[in-house]
Amino acid sequence: MAGFLLVVIFSGSTAHAQKDTIITKQGALLIGSISSFVHGRLTLSTDYTYDAFPIKWSEVAMVKTQKQFKVFDRKGNILVGKIRMDTSIVPGIYIFTRDTAYFIPRKDIGQLSKYETNTFRDRFNWNIDVGFVKVKANNTRQLDLGTNIGYEAKRWELNLNYYSFASLVDTIMSSRGNLGLSISYFLPRNWFLVGNSSIFRSSEQQIDYRVNNAIGFGKYAIRKNNQLLRLFMGINNNQEKYTSSTEKFGSTEAFGSFRYEYYLPKGLNVVSDLVIFPSLTETNRVRSYFNIETRIKVIRHFHFGIGYTLNYDSKPPVNSSKSDYILNVKLGWSLK
Repeated sequence: MAGFLLVVIFSGSTAHAQKDTIITKQGALLIGSISSFVHGRLTLSTDYTYDAFPIKWSEVAMVKTQKQFKVFDRKGNILVGKIRMDTSIVPGIYIFTRDTAYFIPRKDIGQLSKYETNTFRDRFNWNIDVGFVKVKANNTRQLDLGTNIGYEAKRWELNLNYYSFASLVDTIMSSRGNLGLSISYFLPRNWFLVGNSSIFRSSEQQIDYRVNNAIGFGKYAIRKNNQLLRLFMGINNNQEKYTSSTEKFGSTEAFGSFRYEYYLPKGLNVVSDLVIFPSLTETNRVRSYFNIETRIKVIRHFHFGIGYTLNYDSKPPVNSSKSDYILNVKLGWSLK
């Protein structure tokens, strides 16, 4: 009966048929366009405000969208459609797809994101970061550049990332860089397949290049709008060349990884990654990568961030440094 009433309420014609409609728990009626619906907040653009403004998801009583959203429930099911919600009738949301309507209780709502099949920008994201860093090599200080480009379809996701720095101190050049491409395919019950290719170099560790090609599978242990935890493992092929040797080295490794994201109110978020590569072909060799980054939104698309990255190799094939770290402070821009 509650579901029938909800359909009747939201299926009627209104004066704002092409606008998204929100009613807050305080009774405020807001009409505009929901530009994002992530990290526990939705962002609404209206004709009567200059900037889009955020609204906590927990403060929303009713929603009617004209645009489509992609919704993951707690079981990992994927639905794409328009959202209808009225907490005074039923504690949850309805997703109206092309074929039918699905109800998801509020406690089972996982991750939501805007998803218009005919709008490229809704599925595309781009971040750029520029900042000062402190590097172990020669106690160098210099500028760095990082960028990440992401594209998300209904069941797969693509990410391209690039990071590089270069500096000159007393005629000594220090450099470090990474270029990576990963593709994830989402399976039922929060499982996914992942493939990754990357090229890494580090003057501190005397690495001319390290090429990694990995494939594996994983699972989202937590998938909410304000919190993500994903675990995955697999096999990696490692090919590397060092400055101090003419020989090229190759090995096969297993890998285990976790990525944790936590989004706090007012645009503050923390993201951390840990990857461990135990070698399957070289005795007692273990490589690891660790990164933690905190960002806070300062104005519109701009954010301020602090990050720390550590690369470690317990047994490099040549006589070189086992570790290389970067501590950086940066200012960034994001499309969304």
